[in-house]
Amino acid sequence: MKKTFYQGDEYLDFQKKEADDKFLNKKVEKKFKSLGPYAFVLDLGCGTGAQIRRNIELNVLKNNAKIIGIDINADAIKRSIYSFKRWAKEKNCRFYDVKILKSFISFNVNCFGKKYFVELRKGNVYDLKKYCGKVDAVTALSLFEHTDMDKSLKSVYGTLKNKGVLYSLINYSVKTKFSPTPRNLKKIENCLMSLFNYVAIDKQFLGGVETGNSKCGILLPKLLKKIGFRIIKYGDSSWKVGGMKLNTKNSKIMLEHFLSSFYNLFKSANLKIKKKFKVNDEEIDFWYNLRKKQLIQNKLRFFCINKDVVCVKEKLK
Repeated sequence: MKKTFYQGDEYLDFQKKEADDKFLNKKVEKKFKSLGPYAFVLDLGCGTGAQIRRNIELNVLKNNAKIIGIDINADAIKRSIYSFKRWAKEKNCRFYDVKILKSFISFNVNCFGKKYFVELRKGNVYDLKKYCGKVDAVTALSLFEHTDMDKSLKSVYGTLKNKGVLYSLINYSVKTKFSPTPRNLKKIENCLMSLFNYVAIDKQFLGGVETGNSKCGILLPKLLKKIGFRIIKYGDSSWKVGGMKLNTKNSKIMLEHFLSSFYNLFKSANLKIKKKFKVNDEEIDFWYNLRKKQLIQNKLRFFCINKDVVCVKEKLK
């Protein structure tokens, strides 16, 4: 699997976390919390463990709760130990009984007066029965847009207890852009963002399946209902980063990271794909140099549509 810019540890632990903490839909998050507390939670696409730590901080888990994290990227799971250690130190939590085996990593956390058992495994979303029994809740941060949605959601449905809860957060849905966009850049910008959706979201190879869908956030509610979920809360959590309101170190680093990452993604696309989206290297360089100038002037902004949803498993008639 090709590692993309949104899988870097530094990005996941700091820039993305800060953006998520700021822009996640608080009404959806509050509804997820109100349906708990949960004794057994499965976190999909766990990466460095950001959502697991967020669940602990939100106090949505019971004392002695079990948390299993699944990710297709074994290296991210191994490195997540450092993220958990740093977080435990910052939050004055006890992090202990760490076991690092070939098939999984496990440890205990004592935090905010509660104890949790965490187990992280390499695996894919399409066969969750391999990794756990029935769970109370499933969380999935920036996952379903990179999967065969019908197949992955049915797998989630199968591993949830009746009335079990799914809390999902979808990134990069349909409209991703930099701004402001001068008139002479609009055509190039549209072509490049279509290329981004195609290469970074739509065409991937994860868990043995070539898939992905940049329209996931729009399609998700209809598909959830079809599979047998009842939607409790659904809302927007779009990112708006940059401009003159760029007031944190991480947000500026994030904007720089996005600009260089998108540029490298565009340049690395093969000639066939560039022709498909009617762009060439000269136009990509022109786009990058103009955007970089805006960044230096603190005028550059980044926007992407994200969607959050909480739903409950119901028995099909």
